[in-house]
Amino acid sequence: MCRRTAYFLLAVLMLMFCADVAAEVFYEYYEQDIDRNALGDPPGWMPPYDTWPVKKTGTVDGFDITVRDRDGNFAFRFTTYLAIQTGGDYTFWSASDDGSQIVIDGSLVVDNGGWHGMGTVGTGAMYLNAGFHSIVVTHFEDNGQEGLQVNYQGRGIGRGEIPPAALVTDANYPAAPDPGDNAWNVKITDNLRWLSGDSATSHKVYFGTAQPPPYKLIQPLTSYDPGLLEYATDYYWQIVETDGVSEWAGPVWHFRTQPDPTTVVDVNLVGWWEFDGDYTDSSGYGADATPFGADISFASTPERGRVVSLNGVDDYLSVGEVGISGAAPRTIAGWAKAESTAISDWTNVFGFTGPSGANKHFDIEVVGDTADTDPGFGIHCYGWQRNIFVGIDLEWRHL
Repeated sequence: MCRRTAYFLLAVLMLMFCADVAAEVFYEYYEQDIDRNALGDPPGWMPPYDTWPVKKTGTVDGFDITVRDRDGNFAFRFTTYLAIQTGGDYTFWSASDDGSQIVIDGSLVVDNGGWHGMGTVGTGAMYLNAGFHSIVVTHFEDNGQEGLQVNYQGRGIGRGEIPPAALVTDANYPAAPDPGDNAWNVKITDNLRWLSGDSATSHKVYFGTAQPPPYKLIQPLTSYDPGLLEYATDYYWQIVETDGVSEWAGPVWHFRTQPDPTTVVDVNLVGWWEFDGDYTDSSGYGADATPFGADISFASTPERGRVVSLNGVDDYLSVGEVGISGAAPRTIAGWAKAESTAISDWTNVFGFTGPSGANKHFDIEVVGDTADTDPGFGIHCYGWQRNIFVGIDLEWRHL
C-alpha cells in the first residue's frame, strides 16, 4: 500500500476481524508437485494423503489454509469433532480452489474434488444426532489462486461457516455454546446452553462481565440462567467439565447483549460511524471503532464537514463483530476521498475483511484490472469483483 491521504466519512462502515479462540482443528500439511497433465486430468481427483509424506502438523482455528508454507502444489487434511447441540438434518457446502471433500463419521458427504475455482461449490446433507461427530476436510491447490470455505446449516443454524466454537479435537471438552461465541444482540432474558463433553457428570459455570469470568456454581445441567442481563453489555462465560476426578476447561466465550431499544436509531442499521471528531457508533449498538496507526487525525472539509484522515501507511480503524456473519445479507456504504491517484490495487477502503486468502472479504476496495473490472473503486468478494467507479480521482465519492 503506497503512502497517501484518504478522508472517510462513512454512513455505514463494518469491519470484521476474527477474535482469538482456542485452536480446535488438527491439520496435516503436504507439499507435492501436482502435475495435472501427468495425472491425466482425472475428474474429481484428490491427493492420496495416506501415501504422501506429511511436511508438518499443528492445530488451527477452523479449516485455515493460511498456515501453508507456499502458494501452490500443497494439500491439507483437517481432522476434528463437530459439536451438534440439536439433532436433525444438516447440509454442508465446500467452496474451494482447487479440490476439497468433507467426510463426516466416515461417510463422504461433500465431494468437490478436481481442478476448479472458488465458484465451484460442492454440497451434501445427512442426519446428525445431538453430540460429537468426527469430521475430516481435505483440500489441495495446484497453482494460481487458492481458497477453502466450509459452510453448514441445520436445526436453528443459518447457513454460514462452521465456527471454531463448534469444533473440538477432544470430545471431552464443552462446545457449541448458545449464545454463540462473539454473538451480538443477545436478548437480556436469554439463558446459556452448551453441548456437554462426553465424560462430564457435572459442569462448573463461570460467568460475568470480567475477563476471565468469576466462578458461579457447579451443576449437572447443561444450561444456566444468569438472570436478567444489562443492555449493551459484554459478557464472558466458561464451562469446566468434570467427572469428579479430571477436569476439561473449555475456552472463554463472549457475547454482547442487545442495546436499549430506546437508543437504537434504526433497527435495520447495525453500525453508523460519522467520525465527527470521535470514533463513536451513532447507531446505538455501541460498536465504536478503534484506531490503529501513528498518523490518524480529524479534519474539516467544506463538502463533508468533520471527517477522519488516514495519513500513513496501513493506518486503519477496526470495528469488532456487528452481528452479521456467514451468508447473511448486508449493505455497506460510505463517503471516501483520496488525496493521491497513485493507490495500489486491492487497497481496502471499508467493509468486512479477514485474513488474505481466507475468503472472508466483502468490502469496498481500489480494484485492479481484471476480466470483470477496470482500475478504480469497486466492490470485492474473494474471487469476485465489480466496478462502482472507473478510475481514481480526488473528488468525494459515495461508495
